Amino acid sequence: MRGGWMVVTRRRLDSLAVLTLMALAVMLGSCRISPLASMRLEGTEWVLVTVAGKPPLTGAPVSAAFSAEQISGSTGCNRYLGEYAASRGDITIGDLARTERYCTDPVGVMDQEEAVLDALISAAGYRVSGTRLELLDADDNVVLAFGPAAAVPES
Repeated sequence: MRGGWMVVTRRRLDSLAVLTLMALAVMLGSCRISPLASMRLEGTEWVLVTVAGKPPLTGAPVSAAFSAEQISGSTGCNRYLGEYAASRGDITIGDLARTERYCTDPVGVMDQEEAVLDALISAAGYRVSGTRLELLDADDNVVLAFGPAAAVPES
């Protein structure tokens, strides 16, 4: 009878395994993973949330996009482009080329541009936490903070 008992147990285990896998498939199939839950440095259009702890000027959105060792974006007045290298939370942003427009509106936009470009070039580290990208100086202070473009309301 011991052999018969093993067959019954194996069938029950097989049935339980199938039921468990089906339940797991239903549960996982009903889960929705938010696209914002998996933000990465590359492949996301970032919009500035703070520069040196202060919000950017209204009407002068600042952006950054990282792809294939290239950074590009807007300072709120001019476009910029350059190279970067990132690994395990460290980042180095090289010299940045930019267009040469002079903007007067909103007031302070050129000062904001200089602050943003200086902060980009001085960045020594970065972290992506949830939907926030933070660029850090050599002392781990946040110099620029970004959110994904889709999640940041337009000015």
